Amino acid sequence: MFYSISNRLNFLQILATLESFGFVADDLAILVDGTPTTPATPAPTTPVAVPVETHYFGEYLDLSVGQPALVAKLQNPYLIPDSVEATVFSVGVRVAEQHTVLLRALEARVQNYVDFVALCSTALANIQNDVQQAAAYLTQLQNNLHQDRQNVAFTTALLGDETQRVLGVNAQRLQILQNSVQLVAYTRARTLQATDTVPSRQLVPANVASPVPACLQQTVSIPPELREIVGLLREAPVNWMPSVSALMDNLERPILLQHLALTMQARSSQLLTAPLFPSSAAGEPGVYAPAISNVYSANQQIFRNYTVQRAAFQPSTITNLSWSVQVGMMQGIAAFNDLISSDAVHTEVSNAVARLIQQICSVSTCLYTRAGIELPVDRLAWAEYLSGPGASVQLSSLAILPNWNQLPYIDRQQMQLLADWLFQQIDTTNSAATAFMSDVVRTAILLASDVPVDNIIPGNIIARTLPVPGGVVSLNLPSDRISSGMYVNLYSGANLAARGVVSDLDNRSVTATVTDVFTPGVYLETSDTAHFTAQTPQAVALRPYLMS
Repeated sequence: MFYSISNRLNFLQILATLESFGFVADDLAILVDGTPTTPATPAPTTPVAVPVETHYFGEYLDLSVGQPALVAKLQNPYLIPDSVEATVFSVGVRVAEQHTVLLRALEARVQNYVDFVALCSTALANIQNDVQQAAAYLTQLQNNLHQDRQNVAFTTALLGDETQRVLGVNAQRLQILQNSVQLVAYTRARTLQATDTVPSRQLVPANVASPVPACLQQTVSIPPELREIVGLLREAPVNWMPSVSALMDNLERPILLQHLALTMQARSSQLLTAPLFPSSAAGEPGVYAPAISNVYSANQQIFRNYTVQRAAFQPSTITNLSWSVQVGMMQGIAAFNDLISSDAVHTEVSNAVARLIQQICSVSTCLYTRAGIELPVDRLAWAEYLSGPGASVQLSSLAILPNWNQLPYIDRQQMQLLADWLFQQIDTTNSAATAFMSDVVRTAILLASDVPVDNIIPGNIIARTLPVPGGVVSLNLPSDRISSGMYVNLYSGANLAARGVVSDLDNRSVTATVTDVFTPGVYLETSDTAHFTAQTPQAVALRPYLMS
């Protein structure tokens, strides 16, 4: 009994301490023994019913009136004088039960606090998540604002160049009128035309010069997406290209063909262990980036199947065959890369194969460049067709493109000559080879359909620098498409201050060597921007480099 009483009092003291920390327990009930109504002549040790009084914890905290009386009742539960040990034990149990009622009420109160804290924690987590989303959204808005400012600066520079050109033309006209024109005659336009329009027909050149020789000689920047899809051609079978297939006859001994088969099987097995690299267009925000990426991925899987077949090929199967049969078999299974990398292949054969693939890359880039200078409305119609209903059509004839006959005669003839040269390099009776070359043409036209202003690669100046010819400017690395040899337009505010060439770069910064200075004595600040382009300086206004 005494243990129950002391334990109860200690607990109330602890609960009073919690109350000082803001824990609300004033309304919790405290049960104590009341004074029983005894019979007139009770036996001294006869048990009687003990009533229960309900008090509240707030009374225990009231030091003025309620606490002394309540503490007295807590310390002195009803007990018959001279009670036996069993009665004392029973009183102790009763005190423990009364204390248990308080503990259960306190448990419910604590659970309410726990639930409330859980709700607060959830609300706090939601608020923190909203704050993070808001911060990310603000960052996105700041990036968009920065990009739009760069676009405005770039467009303003283009407008300034065009304004200067128009002013120069007008000044030249005015000079001619002032110095060369001695008489100006004004005539009144006729109100009635007395002649009728005669039938006419547009005259077209009999012969249109092929642009292929010029394309093979020039050195232009090749877009990564176009370089990647042409690079897949290295894993195509040799019989896709008749000119390369004929070079197999230069392997004049059976031992050379057998060694080629061994290196082919080993290289293919090793190639299967490497993962497939995604297209540079994958994940790009451009409208036609998914279409370009899908074209590349589909051809990747096709050439992967050829690699699997080569890895499963058994070189011993051709050991006892004649030389001519071995040549025929290797033409159908060996890849162009096998001819390039194998030690059994003569150097002139390897060089010829590599040179032909490079020429295909150059001509397809020339097609991309010529398609890019056509009217935007025509390029948009081509891109919508090639990424939609024309996603799988053959493009050996470009006349299938919308509005093709509305182009100038020479332009469409020269673009068709480029496409004809590409298809002349393959066996057009091979449906797989024809489909692949159509995808090369499709990729070139889709790449040419991007909007220039939205696809520049903007960068920032790292350190305040005075641009001088031959000096260097440090820039950040805004994209993994930046490469050595790219041109850089350096802007001071909205004005083109200097131009340079990328001379070095690492995984974080770019070093550009200044080649031209347009505003001498003007420093480039860390708030100024730079525009990267792979085109020549004369073509900067026409087509900036595609952004990655």
